[in-house]
Amino acid sequence: MAMHMSHLLRYESISKSVLRHALIGVVAVGILTACSGRIAVRGNVPDPERLVEIQPGEISRGEVRDALGSPSTVGNYEKKETWVYFSEKTETYAFLEPKVIDRKVVIIQFDAKGVVSKVRTIGMNESAEVDPVGRKTPSAGAELTVIDQIIANFQKMLPPE
Repeated sequence: MAMHMSHLLRYESISKSVLRHALIGVVAVGILTACSGRIAVRGNVPDPERLVEIQPGEISRGEVRDALGSPSTVGNYEKKETWVYFSEKTETYAFLEPKVIDRKVVIIQFDAKGVVSKVRTIGMNESAEVDPVGRKTPSAGAELTVIDQIIANFQKMLPPE
């Protein structure tokens, strides 16, 4: 019986030691994982090998769409149809604000026949942060409170007089 009890005590101390080391390992991995940055890519990132294929005077709109996909936005700049591809790579650590680590803007202009006339790539050094205006556009009409809106909805359900 005494020998059986000593084996149990020895087994219990070994299992506590293993459990303690495993717990320390799990906590260390958790801390290291929380401190590593998360990378997020947003936008349409054209493949550089495909982008090289887009040469002015040779490629049509359809061929650009097939090679690069749909643009982020389409506009008319300098009286020419212009496709813009935006991409941004950010890194976030824990609960901190994301930091932009790479930004690329590809601008493709087309002539009147729909053929590429100009290709320009703007990197992070050439781009600028755009800070949207925080003002609100006033709208016509009365501002209703929540209670006014509830009463108006109940009045809509009443039969006409």
